[in-house]
Amino acid sequence: MEVVELSSWSDFPSAIEEIKSQYGHHELAGGQFENRILYRGQANAKWPLKSTLERFSDKTWTVSAYANLANRCGPEVESFTDCSWDLLSRDDLKAKLADYKPFRGSLPDYSFWIYLRQHGFPSPLLDWTRSPYIGVFFAAVEREKANKVAIFAYVGTPEGGRDSLKEGKVISVHGPYVRAHRRHFLQQCWYTICTEHGKNGYQFTSHEDVFARERRLLNEDVLVKITIPQTERLKMLRDLQSMNITQFSLFQTEEALMRALAFDTIEQYEL
Repeated sequence: MEVVELSSWSDFPSAIEEIKSQYGHHELAGGQFENRILYRGQANAKWPLKSTLERFSDKTWTVSAYANLANRCGPEVESFTDCSWDLLSRDDLKAKLADYKPFRGSLPDYSFWIYLRQHGFPSPLLDWTRSPYIGVFFAAVEREKANKVAIFAYVGTPEGGRDSLKEGKVISVHGPYVRAHRRHFLQQCWYTICTEHGKNGYQFTSHEDVFARERRLLNEDVLVKITIPQTERLKMLRDLQSMNITQFSLFQTEEALMRALAFDTIEQYEL
């Protein structure tokens, strides 16, 4: 993992342009292609990259066990939300899980997994955004007792493809093109999971273990961590507000509106 330590929020745009310049394109015969760069913000630069499932449970979860758990939660969620998610039947879910491989096909009941993740249910999905400035928002929105915030930039395949479907711990990327809650689209969300093959099938494991390895030699899983002093937080939020990146624009709930108003009328004047 590469670390870029900034002393000022004003240096952030040039840091992002440098990342885009270095990793934003790859060359293939016949032309240049754009790479997908994903961003994630965290309020404390010392926090590791962990899914909410990792933070909630010490158990090792197989993909099968979590998929069955999420599927079982479906009827109760549908009853209280008056929304149908077209969840797989038990037999169809079993068949899809039997054929599951990282990088091949989608996760079972993926759109419902996104809904659960967006509403606080522990999830193996690590959420990212296509917008570096939405990433900044999630780094700055909460007041944390930390010296620095962090914005991560992730490029899964800087040269346009993986050499092979390797065994061991691998990160797979899952995109936005599914029916999901509006937050998923407002926040320009993408997701990653990290898995490895265990004795009971594929199981979720730590992204950190992958990023701790020297991946550059394999030309994949590049991670750049940008840190910004916490003292720049209000400047960051003021500039994001001018871009219409606020609590309300990203969540569009009454609670989010109140938080946006609190910043607009109280917090931004505390500096």
